[in-house]
Amino acid sequence: MQPWHRSVVAAAIGIACLSGSPPLARGADGIQLAKKVQAIFEANCHRCHGQDGSNEGGLNFLLRLDKLVAGEQYIAAGKARESLIYQRLTDADAPMPPEGETPRPSPADVALVKQWIDAGAPAPSQPQKRDFISDQQCPTACKATC
Repeated sequence: MQPWHRSVVAAAIGIACLSGSPPLARGADGIQLAKKVQAIFEANCHRCHGQDGSNEGGLNFLLRLDKLVAGEQYIAAGKARESLIYQRLTDADAPMPPEGETPRPSPADVALVKQWIDAGAPAPSQPQKRDFISDQQCPTACKATC
């Protein structure tokens, strides 16, 4: 390797390390993280934001992590501090859930939500792969599912 190549590689590694951007959670790690966050939302938030049709503050789809991330109104993937959900969880003056509501997310729960958002807010499952079938295969495929 040429001496200047080493310098370029070292600079690139240094920039990547100093950028402060956390690695995005992908695959099984991202799915597991998302499932943990979904459980936190279900235990602490869902009773007012979606359970049995409840719609406090116009947010009734809290367990739909994909919908929370869409449009970045509630979750700015990769940017916890810019995400409304995280801001409300950590707001000293008007926290969510409101004071007196139980159960409340623990500091570890809030840290996990932050980790999930900073990791790119991955979905709790990957879309299932669907195999294409031809017109000729349809009758056989239909019989197999009946």
